[in-house]
Amino acid sequence: MFPISFNDKVNKLTSLINAGIPSYIPSVWLSIVQHVMSCFEKIRLRPQNDKWLISGNSEKFRRKVLGYVVGGAPIPFVLPAFPMKSKNRIKKTIGPLPDMAEWISLKHLANFCREIRKIYAPGVKILIFGDGRLYGKILKYDDSEITEYERVFKDMLSRLPEEIHDQLLYAGIDDYFERDMGYDKIRSYVYSLYDVTMEEVDNAIRTNENINNVYKGFARYLDEDLEGDIPKDISRTKRKQITKDFARKLLRGNMVYSLVIKDIFPHHLRLSIHPHNNEDKVGVSLLENQRFSAGTPWHRVAAKKKDGHWYFMRRIDAEAMNYKLKGQFNGEGTANRENWPHYVEE
Repeated sequence: MFPISFNDKVNKLTSLINAGIPSYIPSVWLSIVQHVMSCFEKIRLRPQNDKWLISGNSEKFRRKVLGYVVGGAPIPFVLPAFPMKSKNRIKKTIGPLPDMAEWISLKHLANFCREIRKIYAPGVKILIFGDGRLYGKILKYDDSEITEYERVFKDMLSRLPEEIHDQLLYAGIDDYFERDMGYDKIRSYVYSLYDVTMEEVDNAIRTNENINNVYKGFARYLDEDLEGDIPKDISRTKRKQITKDFARKLLRGNMVYSLVIKDIFPHHLRLSIHPHNNEDKVGVSLLENQRFSAGTPWHRVAAKKKDGHWYFMRRIDAEAMNYKLKGQFNGEGTANRENWPHYVEE
């Protein structure tokens, strides 16, 4: 769970940020902020309709970073991600547990943390806020599958270098409720507290560019993810309608989760794995040298080319190009640090 002491410190710094930055800003602070912004540009997604600059969000982001630097505090980010693996083992993923795809994503985020701390000792704190507990029920996952994915993912985090352990953290929605409450009750409570109706979802799809893009993305990947849950003897039109209905429900979960995050982490810099236009949430890559959306590790496999570069691919595509499956899990569902399941070009 995210350290309460750090949340308290963030809240205290908010008054400083809201009061405005001092008129005289030492050059060392400005230099640190510029370094942070430069590092962030290396992981920020660049969609065609990028509004990072023209919307003013880049300046808002910079001023928030400056506020934390002035206060000498770690710069807090929150990233909802890493829910659970796609069920489609034929076309998309290797298995139900995190593998090399998640591992190289964590190393990518760890490199960002490391680069910031080189010149700013407090560094950053990136909270990965797992969203599988809300999404999983919609997509007919058993809670035990989500729990097992989280367990192995946390094990991966613990295998990162020790200096990263206080900078890259993980929590899920159930970490903020009593353990004996039960997952169904937690979900019911969250959905009743943040009452997003399907009418509101449909209106957002029609009127909000970012939400429309997320909805379309959900519909695209669900077309394959749901292959085992949709009858094969129905028409293409009926299949599309079922997929769209699931995408709408998933989008409702996404909108609810966004409200949860705003309430729990109101002062964190909000990141996303979706290629938004960056006028509010900011999309980030989970893979080195990918400035546009490269897919996500929970819908893809990690594939290593002969030149040493990693890519996210659908499993069926990696095998069609004669990539070879390497690595294995041991009996505990974990693996040696560099031996998580992945594909290699030979």
